[in-house]
Amino acid sequence: MKKWILALSAFLVLVLAFFIYNRAHRKMVITEITLKQEEYEVVKYESFKPGELWIDDQGHHIQAHGGGILYDEKTKKYYWYGENKAYPDHYPRNGVIGMSCYSSTDLYNWKYEGLALSAVTDPDAGYPLSDLKPDRVFERPKVIYNDKTKKYVMWAHIESPDYSYARAGVAISDSPTGPFTYLGSERPNGQMSRDMTLFKDDDGTAYLIYASEHNRTLYISKLTDDYLKQSGEYVRVFIDQSREAPAIIKHEGKYYMVTSACTGWAPNEAKYAVADNIFGPWTEIGNPCIGENAHLTFYSQSTFILPMPNQKGRYIFMADRWNPKNLGDSRYVWLPLDFYDGKMVIEYFDEWSMENTKRVYAEEISVNTTLNTKPGLPHTIDVLVEGEKGSYKVEWEYDKKNLGTIGQFKANAKILDLNVTKQIGKINVYPANLIYFVDCAPDESKEYLEVKKTNNLLNSVSDKAYGVDPVTGKSWGYEKTKDIYAYNENTDMFSSVRADESQVAGNGVKYKFEVPNGTYKVYVGLHDPWANSGRYMNLEVNGEVKEKDFVCPADKRTYIYDVTVNNGEITVDVLRSEKSTNNSHAPLVSFIMIGK
Repeated sequence: MKKWILALSAFLVLVLAFFIYNRAHRKMVITEITLKQEEYEVVKYESFKPGELWIDDQGHHIQAHGGGILYDEKTKKYYWYGENKAYPDHYPRNGVIGMSCYSSTDLYNWKYEGLALSAVTDPDAGYPLSDLKPDRVFERPKVIYNDKTKKYVMWAHIESPDYSYARAGVAISDSPTGPFTYLGSERPNGQMSRDMTLFKDDDGTAYLIYASEHNRTLYISKLTDDYLKQSGEYVRVFIDQSREAPAIIKHEGKYYMVTSACTGWAPNEAKYAVADNIFGPWTEIGNPCIGENAHLTFYSQSTFILPMPNQKGRYIFMADRWNPKNLGDSRYVWLPLDFYDGKMVIEYFDEWSMENTKRVYAEEISVNTTLNTKPGLPHTIDVLVEGEKGSYKVEWEYDKKNLGTIGQFKANAKILDLNVTKQIGKINVYPANLIYFVDCAPDESKEYLEVKKTNNLLNSVSDKAYGVDPVTGKSWGYEKTKDIYAYNENTDMFSSVRADESQVAGNGVKYKFEVPNGTYKVYVGLHDPWANSGRYMNLEVNGEVKEKDFVCPADKRTYIYDVTVNNGEITVDVLRSEKSTNNSHAPLVSFIMIGK
């Protein structure tokens, strides 16, 4: 009997030893994460070069994506926190490696301080540490200092791989470089939380600002005095506008917030709003960016706004230029943010420094013209040079071939006395003798209102479901179904779209117009603001296929067709192609014009 007990005990000891060894071995294998980082020559920087490779003090590409910056009064240094995406081979895409921390005294050159918060690689870790496992997503960390508790507090977006978790996580540290202790996550105020930022007001009150309700609405939530929980005071802003990537500052007593649209990794147009109180009401202003590619925020997305040191009233706009095929190689776009007569302006420079960038600003000039007609651009414009306004002679540069095409085109103003060229001109080219101009969304764009002034249009509003126009008495509009919706982004006539999300091949957006019999030109404006390469569509006019199995263009393009009408009607159908297999690839149309 004793021999049997001894044998069993020995067996159990062996099993236990094997389990301990195996578990330790598994942990050892999992924790051996070697970051995938290229080695570069260390560079001494004296300027910012947006979109170019930015190297730290160890010769590695800076890994601080979706980040924010804290200036620490104790150490007199800046600390940059962001997502480390230097993924090892076979590592989960967008999984947690950790939150990087870098320090700097001049904002140009950065020292790598390590991971302020690291992934938790223990496969048996329970909540809250399970939030930090490599198969989770950890995004947009922001850190502020609590003067009462003497703690550095980090909040970030915590996700599951399918983005259904939608929580905000919090961590604390006694040091700006960490290590931070993770305390857990929540759905703040009982609501989803995705793209987020932190804001500490002049009186020390802190706020968590986050995209919620499936990214349709932003929340501004006051934190408790220790910055670790929600106080219960919050507001919903930009309701049903699908804004994300918030970045906020307080300038001359007013609050300014920049956000982006929700287009995945694809860039889109930034917007900003202003309020006298952080809880609102917020007044939406428009796009703060000027110059080439301003409608795409210079191919980047906002993440933070930092006061520019030693230059009161000036700021640095921080954004990420995402590389979805290699997130670790996503680049940083830092640009000067200035205010002119209370208007926020972000201008692109290939290279700039805080000390030597001259502030020259001119308002955008927009003119309308008809096909093949020279636009009436002004010979002098008002220019602000370091805040001083003057009138300056200009010469305009633009591609004259564009005057033969429908759409909106850029023009550069060469300011002669300053020897400066600014891309501030917009030339809107329209057909003559239009009878319909439908800008496919309920909001009336500037283009629609301008064309309406000079043409006897048969549509009295920019868009509507099919039926009799209450003013003109003509029947026109889109075929109304439960799957038809509008995406409003009325910055120009291409940016708003009407779409069909039925996910059925052959379904789509169908318009019908009552017209007298005769010969017409039909202009169909198409633009995919989400730049989906798989958005295959068919375009039909009066039942005839004009374009088949083509991808909705990411650039702004107008398709022109001659049509002869014998039955008093023109139809334009943008339909889902059988080649479009992704459920999100709904057929889109931006505008329709019909001219005699």
